[in-house]
Amino acid sequence: ISRPVGTTPPPPHTIAGRVTVQGNARQNVQVSLILGGNTIGTTPSDANGNYTFWVVPGTYTVRATFAGMQPG
Repeated sequence: ISRPVGTTPPPPHTIAGRVTVQGNARQNVQVSLILGGNTIGTTPSDANGNYTFWVVPGTYTVRATFAGMQPG
């Protein structure tokens, strides 16, 4: 999944979120985008815990994994 050319598409075409642990932002958490049981994209969270995927409309699962922690 790659960043679109031009401006960011309006919702619902963008999935964005923030990874926190006990209210504190987590950097470098591996965030995966899953469709139909298949991982279709991954990205690390940034210094503020933020991540973004640009997608077509659909139903997705977002999973965050970090060494030493249970996926969520």
